[in-house]
Amino acid sequence: MPPKVVDKKRQAEKEKIAIDKTFGMKNKNKSKTVQKYIKQITAQVQGAPKGGVDQAKRDEKDAKQKDVAKAALLNSLFNLDTDRKGKAFDPVAKKKAKQLEEDALA
Repeated sequence: MPPKVVDKKRQAEKEKIAIDKTFGMKNKNKSKTVQKYIKQITAQVQGAPKGGVDQAKRDEKDAKQKDVAKAALLNSLFNLDTDRKGKAFDPVAKKKAKQLEEDALA
């Protein structure tokens, strides 16, 4: 299936509009407010994704939580514990290592 040419044309038009609206502002005044305004204009022209930026952040956070939950499930199947960050460790091996370290010190 050939790519849609219309989308490329629309994208080029949107970029041109954003450039026209912010012409000369990027170089003359580099204050935070101007840069924020430029970012806002480009976001308006490009169009925010459905649900806005917050939705994208929430989706990313949900994906991370699902990954951590999946890792915890896999670790529980192999008798490994997980710490707060979702990293796996073997509690038996950790106990043995700690015991050996205490014996070496004593």
